[in-house]
Amino acid sequence: MTIKTNWRFLYLITIIGIVCLLPIFSLAQTLREFAQGRRGELHRRMATDLLSKIEAPQSKEEETKIERLIVNSASLANANNTAERIARLGGRMRQVNRSTGTVVIEIPRQRVAQLLSDSTIDYISPDRPVTSTGHLENTTGAAAAKTLAGLLSSYDGSGIGIAVIDSGVDSSHELLNRNLISVSKPLLLGDLTVLKLGTQSTVVYGKSFVPFETSINDPFGHGTMIASLISGRNGFLNEGFTGIAPGAQLINLRVLNKYGSGRTSDVIAAIDWCISNKAAYNIRIINLSLGAPVLDSYKKDPLCLAARRAFDAGIVVVTAAGNYGKDIQGRKVYGGINSPGIEPSVITVGATNTQGTDARSDDSIATYSSRGPTRGYVVDNTGTKIYDNLIKPEIVAPGNRLSGAMSLGSPDNVLVQQNPSLKIYPNSSSFLGTKIVGVMQLSGTSVAAPVVSGTIALMLQANPNLPPSLVKSILMYSAQQLPGFNTLEQGAGEINAHGAVSLAKAIRTDVSLLKNGDALLRSSLPSVQASLIAGKNAYWSQAVIHRYGFFHGARLMTNWQGMYRQGVLPTDAISYLNGAPVLRSDLVINGVASNSGIVFADGTIMADGNTLAEGIVFADGTSLSSGEGFVDGRIIFDPLSSFLRSIFPLAIGGE
Repeated sequence: MTIKTNWRFLYLITIIGIVCLLPIFSLAQTLREFAQGRRGELHRRMATDLLSKIEAPQSKEEETKIERLIVNSASLANANNTAERIARLGGRMRQVNRSTGTVVIEIPRQRVAQLLSDSTIDYISPDRPVTSTGHLENTTGAAAAKTLAGLLSSYDGSGIGIAVIDSGVDSSHELLNRNLISVSKPLLLGDLTVLKLGTQSTVVYGKSFVPFETSINDPFGHGTMIASLISGRNGFLNEGFTGIAPGAQLINLRVLNKYGSGRTSDVIAAIDWCISNKAAYNIRIINLSLGAPVLDSYKKDPLCLAARRAFDAGIVVVTAAGNYGKDIQGRKVYGGINSPGIEPSVITVGATNTQGTDARSDDSIATYSSRGPTRGYVVDNTGTKIYDNLIKPEIVAPGNRLSGAMSLGSPDNVLVQQNPSLKIYPNSSSFLGTKIVGVMQLSGTSVAAPVVSGTIALMLQANPNLPPSLVKSILMYSAQQLPGFNTLEQGAGEINAHGAVSLAKAIRTDVSLLKNGDALLRSSLPSVQASLIAGKNAYWSQAVIHRYGFFHGARLMTNWQGMYRQGVLPTDAISYLNGAPVLRSDLVINGVASNSGIVFADGTIMADGNTLAEGIVFADGTSLSSGEGFVDGRIIFDPLSSFLRSIFPLAIGGE
């Protein structure tokens, strides 16, 4: 009896214990689930680099360190309330950009996570550095890009406003003045007559967004070069220095300091200004020959979101792809596209090396030019990084050893001071003063981008009613594919200004009234879809890039596609269900062919769901030795930090 009683007693105690412990186990499970959910919430609404910083062990000094952040907000309707909430957390609001839906704040690091209690805040990221994307080159050579302008003598970009968001522009440079020399009350000095220089500059407005620097001049030397490639005037020294669109008017928005660096928030403020002042200066194009490191998906990246707002407002945004096409060992790398170049709405431009000739037959992709796919990502609740993996760049343009205006410094700008061999023609000094006529040379995607911006100005002069998505599609459709290079290197191909302007002119001017499938052209397409460049046909690609592949065929230009509407993109016209492409019939008509996949140099296509070739090295340090799915963007191994790229020199190699 005693033994049986003891067993019954033990059994009873065990049951009671289990019953008592169940709530504890349940609570522990609940806490784990809560923690996982909380971390998932942080990943969805906070940049990875910022999250890593605030989760790391903190000293007292680090906890109180002030962080400068960019906040994407669902609503800026009551900025005063937002400022009050931030003030209660010990922070302050530094900048409100209503057109782009962002605010810039400064707040103690220990208070950052508390910002997420505000449901109107979509995403928080650091105010990351931006730099010019120049690639410095020591030798001299011809500016091959200028030959494009000679094919289109009846257009010069007149009336089109182009915002140059860069290091400033020296508007007194003679290459940027409409009237090089005018006889205006000549000064008589003995028997010497001095002709007064004209002062009507191509730059119609200037503003600085650089903290504590109100000057709109260009002590660094990058922005003036970019401006002259767009709209350098006829008659300066020789015709070889004429910009692509010499009649365009430039808006100089300075965001980079004298060392060529700046902040993401200042670039966003400049884009916000462009949207607000679009009508006043007929701003149709923004040129961004600069970039920031990529960590966030384009869906969250604040610079990408600002660029998308400009696109939605009817402004074409052109940006440099970046100069991360090879690493410090000289290996070819993929995935080095800068922000905002990862944004689908912008035109991301890579660089070609024309070998100093007008002929296209020897053109190649510059080895430093950044390749796709895009490597922005989001993190899901399990901690898995889901990459965007979009095809970029869309187009490539001459970007090797281009010559343009050299801004004045003391006496030379910072770029030339640091690299004297960049100077190929000095500014002239005499007892009459300094003549700002200096010429310098740069290479890189930053000087390829203004070639595209200038071409777009010609297109918009030919047909002012083209929406940004159609402009982008025309550029890709008319581009010439370069043999031996894959889609991730050249996009649709090398720019063909003649073909792009010819198509723009042929398109109807009432496009805002068109419905999906309506006739798009006022005349028929040429029987041979090609342009004559240097005596040879440059055949049009007849292709438009979407997310992971191409639409192609003549119907892209003979018929209006819904994806050309303002605020709509080719990427919106296709989605994927279990890896299979699904076309939206309201955005692309029947008869437009589509393929999904990367076209490699040998003509093979990497189709949906396949893996990229083993051995490809990404700019963020990852390689595909273990394989990676392309369409869904998932990666099964943890990459090295994308900040690896920040230690790369600004200029990588020479060609």
